[in-house]
Amino acid sequence: MADVVCMTSAAGLEYADEHFVCENYLNGEKAVLGFLEKRAGQLVAYDTLARSTLVFVMSGKVRIFAGKSYNDLSCGFMTLVPAGDGFYGEVCEDTLLLYCSFSRDMPLCNKFTLETLAGFLPQSGGGEESVLPVRPLLARYLTLALDVLRLGLLCVHYQHITVETVFLLLRAFYTKEELARLFRPVLGTDFDFRDRVLGSYSARSTVKELAVGMGLSLATFNRRVLAAFGVPAGQWLLDKKKERILRDLLVTQDTVAELADKYGMSPNYLSAFCKGHFGLSPSEIRNRD
Repeated sequence: MADVVCMTSAAGLEYADEHFVCENYLNGEKAVLGFLEKRAGQLVAYDTLARSTLVFVMSGKVRIFAGKSYNDLSCGFMTLVPAGDGFYGEVCEDTLLLYCSFSRDMPLCNKFTLETLAGFLPQSGGGEESVLPVRPLLARYLTLALDVLRLGLLCVHYQHITVETVFLLLRAFYTKEELARLFRPVLGTDFDFRDRVLGSYSARSTVKELAVGMGLSLATFNRRVLAAFGVPAGQWLLDKKKERILRDLLVTQDTVAELADKYGMSPNYLSAFCKGHFGLSPSEIRNRD
């Protein structure tokens, strides 16, 4: 989330000039901890996050589209956006988001890894929504972290310690089943394959093209996509196309004809695609309240 601009007021921060020129001062794309403030009606748009990111709604309400559907997130809730996915939508009320990014080897504690959670996923298809309420003690810790960030303390060591503490608090105050639901999108074993697919697919990719490009048979490719992403390859590509089309409609000025060409569709087919998957035409998506 590179466009986060943290306040640089030195109020309460001693020797601010030393902090801001230190090589350990971490801001922009390299930051693993940060916040974002948006006014009602503004858009939130990040395409293809480099790291998996937990997003906490500290105040307000935001309607996001991350993967398959719209989801309203209000103050006091958190969600997960996995690496390689986009996070975008519309701010319904003045909103403050706090986020922390993490690598796939981040443990919940020194005796419990994220991968351990795979054994606590529900056997049925239910419980797939990666949204949880923020428990009171975690909320208090996040508020403190936000106060520190507002003062401009962006030291890499502070950021990593804070993210590690957030994970310890998740481990302490949530059930394993709840955490399995939250982290479901990043649970799996074939991470190198996942990264290759995310780096290879394009707006016009087909399952066959991806399989050939990665030197795999169609059957092997389908099997590995299912293992890595939890859905069949065709469904995964459809979800990615939906993500990108919706994002382009929300945050670009491209005409419907230009977007249709980008995705290898006719304007009429793009309109039918949006109607079928979002319930709105392209112009209705752009002009909706």
